[in-house]
Amino acid sequence: MTTDDVHNVLASAALGSEPTDEDALALMILLHTHRISLHDLALRDRPGVTELEPIAQRHAAEVIATVWPDRTDRRKTDPLHWYMLFNTRTPYEVVEDIPADWARLVETLRGVVGAHGAVRGLEPET
Repeated sequence: MTTDDVHNVLASAALGSEPTDEDALALMILLHTHRISLHDLALRDRPGVTELEPIAQRHAAEVIATVWPDRTDRRKTDPLHWYMLFNTRTPYEVVEDIPADWARLVETLRGVVGAHGAVRGLEPET
């Protein structure tokens, strides 16, 4: 498994089969603002690494586009769509800047991602 595989597996589990745009954006916020600690998972591209740093907005957009369940919706399988939507609706760089309504969604997804068997914990980037 690679770090991209980890992000994709966690995102797919968090979004489920019928996600909303808000679910996807909240997950992008989570991936962009939190470190993910993994149990002793062997990453092919980063041997010995068990901490994944927050990912860039563009990378988060790629993750969402890759795992979007409705593959017939060409717009939502395009990373540029998610990147633009993130920057126009949820351009949060640090947890402290996330408004309460988005913070609740992010916290809900943090619980879902944190419950995945590969994850030891999630912490906001400081």
